[in-house]
Amino acid sequence: MENSGTYGGAGYTSSDVATTSINSSAPLVAVHEIGHSLFNLGDEYTSGTATPSKPNCDYAGCAKWQDMLGYNGVSCTAGNCAGGSYSASENTIMKALSYQFEEVNMRLSCCTYALETGSFPPYCDQFKQFTTTGDLSEFCQNPTGAGWVPYRASTWRMRRR
Repeated sequence: MENSGTYGGAGYTSSDVATTSINSSAPLVAVHEIGHSLFNLGDEYTSGTATPSKPNCDYAGCAKWQDMLGYNGVSCTAGNCAGGSYSASENTIMKALSYQFEEVNMRLSCCTYALETGSFPPYCDQFKQFTTTGDLSEFCQNPTGAGWVPYRASTWRMRRR
């Protein structure tokens, strides 16, 4: 937390740290930046550097969340990640602070949470319908069909300056 009224923040996946200021937008900035540092999510805007290597960006067809297409507005939208890569919606907090976290990013957060705690929080129950067994662990073990594993954030912690 920066003791400054200036708008801003940053999420560092390499060091599991998120920062924000005391600006009036700070709570939303914090959610966006924690999306980077805790869940390894990329920015969903063309000026960012998020490529299909990020769990919330993909190539045409959006294989990572194809099972969810049409669910609560989940789509395969071109141009929301760097280089014209695809994202799951035009409207997530990884694109603009005025949007919600949204379903694809929420499901990814479930995997990280379960990896760290050994269980899923109640909000993850909605995603069981997208597995063949009703067990979300099935998705978390191989969510893209390409060996991606949930981001391990065990070193994520609050740091004082």
